[in-house]
Amino acid sequence: MNKKFKKLSSIALCTLMLAIAAPVGTFAESITPGKSVHASYQDVNKKIIGSINLKDYVTVSGSVVEENGKKIYKGTIGGEIESNDLFSDAFDTFNRQFKGKLYFGKPAENLVMFGKNKGFPTCSYKIHLPSNVSVDKSKILVSENSDAISKIYVDPKDSSDVVTIVMQLGNWNDYAGFFALVENEIGKSNHLIKVEIPFTIDVTNANPGDTLATITSKGECKLYYNGRLSFLYKAPIVDINAEEISNNIIY
Repeated sequence: MNKKFKKLSSIALCTLMLAIAAPVGTFAESITPGKSVHASYQDVNKKIIGSINLKDYVTVSGSVVEENGKKIYKGTIGGEIESNDLFSDAFDTFNRQFKGKLYFGKPAENLVMFGKNKGFPTCSYKIHLPSNVSVDKSKILVSENSDAISKIYVDPKDSSDVVTIVMQLGNWNDYAGFFALVENEIGKSNHLIKVEIPFTIDVTNANPGDTLATITSKGECKLYYNGRLSFLYKAPIVDINAEEISNNIIY
């Protein structure tokens, strides 16, 4: 085989292998030491789909105390995350795959963000609680210090075994306006989103080392097109899922 051709073939093969192996989307560096949001986004048929993993940010802590002759495990599940860490991958994806493109003949970045059924655009994070885990929902603490979020609250429609944290994105912005808010906080700290969910478990009949419960959590952000012919396009144009996380509560 001609040496020059062989060399070119090897380069082409390596390039192809790198293209296949390269992760889809972006993986922005966290500004929180020791933690990282593992995110993957891609543009498929004019839709942004993807997933994020928040396992480095969701934490559980607690201890056993005695109350009225019973042993009670008192714990907290929750965590905190910087706006930069939560939104920076999405910001990079917006600039790369959304900004400057057309959607139904209009600039995609100027489409107004909508939730389902023309509702306010939101992200939600849902925590599922086993039957032996008790939560006083009046004691749940949620807060945010980010212009990208106009409100954070616990969904009042939840059943007793579920806690859903809802974050309103911006304030009826188009995508460009929302990500302008995000951009102002990229690389900056002290724009924290915090969640603290206190819970109790009766462990009177349990033994040290026992797994008392498994609490699972996952989230989603689904945004929709609401322009002309929207009745034909009912699937979300932005569909991001926060992967399920399982936290075992150990005596």
